[in-house]
Amino acid sequence: MTENEFVENTVNRVRAWREQEILKMTKSGLIDLSYRPRSKMSAFGWVLAHQAAVYDFTLNFVIKGLRKGHSNFVKIYENYLPGTSGNWDGIDIVKIQEYYDFCERAFLDWVKNASRDDFERVIDDKAIPEFFGGKSIRQVIADMFCHLNYHSGHLAAIHRDWIATH
Repeated sequence: MTENEFVENTVNRVRAWREQEILKMTKSGLIDLSYRPRSKMSAFGWVLAHQAAVYDFTLNFVIKGLRKGHSNFVKIYENYLPGTSGNWDGIDIVKIQEYYDFCERAFLDWVKNASRDDFERVIDDKAIPEFFGGKSIRQVIADMFCHLNYHSGHLAAIHRDWIATH
């Protein structure tokens, strides 16, 4: 398996976990994107949109060195970046899913054409958060998958709270 195929396979596994959690939530009646658990962790809709923003940020800001998210979704990107409040602001689930799908496809397009040198390139851009400095693109991608999966776990926690209270 090539590195490109490994990353593509990981994208598929991340999506499968996310979709599994969304399906469980929907089946149990949790469709209110503004639902925020008693622990005050972020709202259901915020988590979904934030996962898309993670793809967008990693690809465009860190890997490509651009300074904005995908222009078709810039408002969602800005509202759901790390450091935002965790509130859901009324964006439709369809738009959130379109954003996620778009960013995932753009990331996979980059991966499909990436060379070994692309994966090995080290981030030295002073405009990005310090956390990414000195890391290879390979490491940045691993961090991105950890972040995405953290929030799929977050979805599971929101669901557990919903079940306990309804």
